[in-house]
Amino acid sequence: MLTVAAEQISVTMGIDHCFVILHEREHDKRIALCSCGSQDHENETGLESIFEAASHEITQRQLAYFLSHNNSLDSSRELPMPVIGIPIPHENGSQLGTLFVASSNPRRLWLKNEVEMLLSVAHQLSLSVQHARIFHATERQARTDFLTGCLNRRGFDNTLDVEFSAALENQTLLSFITIDIDSFKRINDSYSHDTGDIALRTVANILVELIRGSGVVGRLGGDEFGILLPGHSVEKSATLAEQIRDCVARTRIPDLPESVTVSMGIATFPVHALLQNNLLLMADKALYDAKDSGRNCARIARNAQPLDDTI
Repeated sequence: MLTVAAEQISVTMGIDHCFVILHEREHDKRIALCSCGSQDHENETGLESIFEAASHEITQRQLAYFLSHNNSLDSSRELPMPVIGIPIPHENGSQLGTLFVASSNPRRLWLKNEVEMLLSVAHQLSLSVQHARIFHATERQARTDFLTGCLNRRGFDNTLDVEFSAALENQTLLSFITIDIDSFKRINDSYSHDTGDIALRTVANILVELIRGSGVVGRLGGDEFGILLPGHSVEKSATLAEQIRDCVARTRIPDLPESVTVSMGIATFPVHALLQNNLLLMADKALYDAKDSGRNCARIARNAQPLDDTI
């Protein structure tokens, strides 16, 4: 959407550079979230400092800021690049971003109707961006478990579909770890459901922290979690599972006098299964093996079953 708008503005106005920067404040600093433009501006000399200066001025004034143009500029010396920065406003009065237009012609003057058009475009971009963010926020909520902040079953299954299809197409490894909190019903019954919720959130936070950047964590229901690990071998997944087991067992949970432990089952495509459903089944069988082995451990799926998978 933003790239299309920038391209159309460039064509309509006959200028060289037009792009949109969306940004937000973080720790009193403005950070760029997205930059979309009609040309690759990263290699354009001098653009960065001009855009930073214009954006700063716009943020301070919350209105369009125009770099001054002097018709009597001496053509024998280096001339500035004419720039317009139009704020993209949020309905709450803050600034969503900035619409930047720049010309390589140092004597380029911005006409009133061009400025009015850019203001109108900035308004439309504001509405479009806010609507898009509302849609994505709603979609994210629908995919997120409200208690732990992990993906819920729907979100995890959708991600599994995508990752398994990619692994199948590229013939790459995809490991799945299913995780179950040991004796969770007893924790709820003995120490209250609030304590059980704290245990769930604690385990979820450990999983997210240890998996960060290498996989996806989801709460599949009750006290069961799942982890997808694209590109992870059986051995690498087993090592990670042991790190998870150890970290959970060593973590103390408020109002819970006993340690929380987890049992895990590990299965890897294409080592243990060639079909998506079978991958989950093999991991579940390995989880039962872990439970039968006394809990607080991880077990790898016992056997590859390519014949079953090809049926």
